[in-house]
Formats: sequence, C-alpha cells, structure tokens
Amino acid sequence: MNIARTVHVGGLITAAAGILILFLVGVVTAPVPVGTIVLVVTAAVVAVAPWRWAPLLGVAVTGYLVVGFVLNDTAARLADPASTGELVGTAALAVGLAVALVAGAVAGIRGVRTRPEVVS
Repeated sequence: MNIARTVHVGGLITAAAGILILFLVGVVTAPVPVGTIVLVVTAAVVAVAPWRWAPLLGVAVTGYLVVGFVLNDTAARLADPASTGELVGTAALAVGLAVALVAGAVAGIRGVRTRPEVVS
C-alpha cells in the first residue's frame, strides 16, 4: 500500500473517530453511529482491496459526508462549541474528512494512472 493510500485510510479512521465522539457526547442522536460504521468498513475495503480504484470508493464516501457536514452547518460547532467533547469530535471529523478527501484523490489518481502488473 502506497503512502497516499495509507494516509487516506488514516483520514477515514480519524473521521470515524470524530463521529463516534459526537455520538458518545450526545450530538449524534441516531440509535447507532452509522457514519462510523460506514467509514470503518470503507477504510477496511480501501486498505485490503487489491483494486487500483478502491481509494475512489473512499473519496465518494468522504465527499458524501462532506456535503452533509456543510449542509448541516456542522462547522459552526468549531466556532461555538457547547462542550469539549463536541469540539474534539467535530475537529476530528473535519480534519479526517479533509485528509481523506485529498489523500484519497491522490491515491485514486495514482492507482488509475498505473498499469497493472502482467504476471506470466
């Protein structure tokens, strides 16, 4: 696994940890932190799948969550947090999503540009 793909997986795990923190402090009111589950499964697929396009799956999931982050005005919690847990969770989510989006795009472009090895 190349460095961009490794950083991409790290970003996905960081974002998942941010959602889990928000769930534990009561900001996410769903019965189950679905975002955390989706991000961890996506990180696992990106980490172990041999496909060159696997990071693009992570970029798609991350992009979807970034849209939700922006539309729900989640970033406002960074300016005026109600608690330390809310601040830490939102910051981890924001940093994780940003890192995952950029590193995933780099890893995806590198994967698409490289030719598969021919085994004879």
